[in-house]
Amino acid sequence: MSQGNLQMVVLENRIPQLCIALSERVVTEYKEKRMSIGEVYRQMEISHDTDEAMEILKGTHHTLNSSAGKVDIVVYPEVKLENSSFDRLYSYYVNLAPAVEMALWKGAELTAQVVLPIATNLNGQYKKIRPGVIALSQEFYFGKGFLGRVTAGNFTNNRMGGQAEITYRTANGRLELGAIAGGTVQSVLTDDEGWYVSRKLRMNAALKASVYEPRFNLQFEVQAARYLYGDYGVRGDCTRTSESMPSACMACTPTGR
Repeated sequence: MSQGNLQMVVLENRIPQLCIALSERVVTEYKEKRMSIGEVYRQMEISHDTDEAMEILKGTHHTLNSSAGKVDIVVYPEVKLENSSFDRLYSYYVNLAPAVEMALWKGAELTAQVVLPIATNLNGQYKKIRPGVIALSQEFYFGKGFLGRVTAGNFTNNRMGGQAEITYRTANGRLELGAIAGGTVQSVLTDDEGWYVSRKLRMNAALKASVYEPRFNLQFEVQAARYLYGDYGVRGDCTRTSESMPSACMACTPTGR
């Protein structure tokens, strides 16, 4: 671009996440090498409010080098070492879990994973090649700071089912509210029945909130939840982030991703 302000929208699976704006003065001074890239970052205006920019872009842009249909192969290591029984000093397993991850249409992603056991002193499914996460997720952007996600498939911890989540976040990213609800059945690989899927549906739900305090770079999170086996609980977290990036960027960093 030769002149004017610069405004960019960051997308994830074609769902808008962030709006980044630079003034014409910053762009000009950087091109003329009168401003460092660090100063450019400090001058950035970053917001979760992407509605206006996306409205301007509607019908005027085209996609180059789309990620739709392209496949990523990712290998996840799994390591567990636990001392929780009286009949042995500890239990352990070491697995490799390669996964195929593919972006589909707008907001959709497919994951297909297999778990390969390397070493373990556990029996049953832990010694078998077994399915890992096999799931299809669909994300929605409703505007005005509201995001939704629906996921269905085979999950970790031997669960299969679906989950829905809705999140609201302010434009500056300092406040985020959300709700989660899901229903799953047991999914496990057994010696006698093969891949066993139970019929008993268990529900889980949670309400969560996150507040970012920029002066001291503190993130406060609280969650009230109903867990799979009917337990209820409240959890709180406080995280301090080192000031290695502009506070505006940290204020707009989505949590839990």
